[in-house]
Amino acid sequence: MKRVILLIFLILLFCPCFGAVTLFVAHSDDEIIGATSVLSHNDNITIIVFTDGAPSEYGLGENESLIRAGEEERALNLLNKTVSVVNYGFDDLSFYDDLGVFGIFNMIMNVSDYISNNCPTNLYVHAYEAGHVDHDTVNFIVANAYRLSNCSSPLYEFVEYNYQGFGMPLPHYYFNRVNLTLEEVLLKREMLSKFVSQDVKGNCTIADYDSLSVKCRDSILYTYYFQDEYFKPISDYNYFLSPCINYSCKLEYPNFYETLLLTKFLVDVYVIRFVLITIILLCIVLYKFRK
Repeated sequence: MKRVILLIFLILLFCPCFGAVTLFVAHSDDEIIGATSVLSHNDNITIIVFTDGAPSEYGLGENESLIRAGEEERALNLLNKTVSVVNYGFDDLSFYDDLGVFGIFNMIMNVSDYISNNCPTNLYVHAYEAGHVDHDTVNFIVANAYRLSNCSSPLYEFVEYNYQGFGMPLPHYYFNRVNLTLEEVLLKREMLSKFVSQDVKGNCTIADYDSLSVKCRDSILYTYYFQDEYFKPISDYNYFLSPCINYSCKLEYPNFYETLLLTKFLVDVYVIRFVLITIILLCIVLYKFRK
C-alpha cells in the first residue's frame, strides 16, 4: 500500500500534465502564432491577453473586438481542452501611450501579484524583438512583474518577428528551436485559419466565417504561419535600447523607449523603497539630534 501511495505521489509530482502554464500575449492569436507547441503539450493553460485586437487608430471598436475574441475561442476549442482566457481590453496598437508611465507601472504591479499568487509551472511572453510595439510593451511589463514576484518558475520568451529577418537579434540572445510534429503543424494551421478578420490582403469575406475558402485560408497562413517555434529564458534587457545589432530594428513610436525607461525608474525606486525610507528617517533623526 505504501508503494502505491508513493507511486501516485511521484506521478503527481513529475507528470507535466498536472503543471500549469500562463502565456502573456498582446493579441488574441499570438499564443498560436508563436507558441502552439506550448498549447499542445500542456493541459492547465491560462492565456492573458492585453489588448482588444481592434485598433481605434483604424476606426475599429467593440464590434471588431468581439469578432476577434470569438475567433480566438473557436481556435482554442480545437485543442479539446479547457483554456482560461483573461483579456485586459486595452486599445490595440500603442497601448503604452494610453497607459503612460504610471499606468504601465500599475500593470506591472497587477501582473506581479498574479504571478506571485498563482506561480504557474512555466510562464511565456513575447520576445523583446522590435517587431510590434505592443509585443515589446507586454514583454517589458511581464519581465518586470516577474522580477518583483516571489515566483521562481521559469519565464520564457517566444519569437514572432525575428525569424522573418525583420531585425538581427544580438548574438547572445539565442533561441532554442522547437520542431512541431505533423499533428501540431496541422493543428496550428487550422487554428490560425479561424482568424478571418486578420486577413490583411483582402482575400477573405464574411462568407468565409461560415465556409472558409482556400483563397482566404492561404492568405491568412501566408501572413501569420511559420512552422517551427523558438524559445529562450527571459533576458535582462536594457529597454532603452533596440534589441538588434546596430539598432537595426528600433521601433519608431513617439516616446516609446523613454516611457519604458521612466517606468523602469519607478520600478527600481519601488524595489529599494524600504532603504530609501530608512535613509530619510535616519536623516530626520540626525537632523533632530543635531538641533
